[in-house]
Amino acid sequence: MTTCLRKFEGFLMKEFRSKSALMVTLFVFYMTIPIFFVNSILILALIVALLPRDVKHGDLGFLLSLPYTRSEVFWFSYAFLALTLTFLSSVVGSIFFPGDFPRYLLRSLVFATGYYGLIVIFVMLGLDRMIAAFATFALDVFLGFVGHDSVYLEISPFYQRSGELSALVAVVILFISWRIFVSRGEGS
Repeated sequence: MTTCLRKFEGFLMKEFRSKSALMVTLFVFYMTIPIFFVNSILILALIVALLPRDVKHGDLGFLLSLPYTRSEVFWFSYAFLALTLTFLSSVVGSIFFPGDFPRYLLRSLVFATGYYGLIVIFVMLGLDRMIAAFATFALDVFLGFVGHDSVYLEISPFYQRSGELSALVAVVILFISWRIFVSRGEGS
């Protein structure tokens, strides 16, 4: 357990050093615009700057040359995203949504979980991370407008009409993306 925590600490230090400017920028925008649609776009920007960016820019090889397995890189990157969102949501939520903070935090985490998984899948399939992220988001929003009473609204990472169902779908997507990420690396 101690070894895992030390590895995670090293991973966090690497992420904060390499992505600190983006983090500050996102934090400022996240704080000044407390609208979930806008925050969703900011969350997407954070997601594409994490593991998908490392995969596309060849930084994954550097991470794997350190004492990290592919599985640890995946889960540490996701944990970094979840911790960052928890921090941002707690600050924003306590200021702008004091009575609704837990719901705001859960909604952000479900959105991030689903989209992190989808974007990792798309990147592992060779698609561009930015195009995949924002095309998926645009499709998500569009499908919500088209199907006012559809099942899609129940499971959508953005709309989350049924919090439990959308969280379940997001976690399933996350585990599928983890399997794809780990299995793609076993042969290379």
